[in-house]
Amino acid sequence: MRIRKSLGVVVLTSAALLAIPVFADHDSGKAHSHKKMKSMKSSSTMRLWNDATRLQALLADASHTANFGPGVWRTVGSEAMVLSNRIYANSGSSPAARKLAREARSHVREMRAAAMNGDASEARSHAALAVPLVNQLVDWSADKMS
Repeated sequence: MRIRKSLGVVVLTSAALLAIPVFADHDSGKAHSHKKMKSMKSSSTMRLWNDATRLQALLADASHTANFGPGVWRTVGSEAMVLSNRIYANSGSSPAARKLAREARSHVREMRAAAMNGDASEARSHAALAVPLVNQLVDWSADKMS
């Protein structure tokens, strides 16, 4: 019993000592410098790039992977639709990007509809049609961020 209490005290003390750096305020006593916030254009471009690269990977897998079950196709279609909607929403700063996003979203919409109906070959073909458009969006957003 005595060993158990000693062990408990050692464990609690160690945990408390390890937690101190986590909760410590490293900036206390220092004047805070406020950095300029990036413009909304650059943050929306960053969001567009993040979503476009995720959609790019998702569509590449969907267009090249042979064996997805119906449940996986529905999930992939829904995820792709969410990403394409977010890309479209963040592409408003450029008419060219907006057009690419609109076209990619229409192919993703068709892919999702085919996936919901259980037509894997049609879903795969629409995913393949959307890939070059999403690739162009990734390139466009990467150029804008650099």
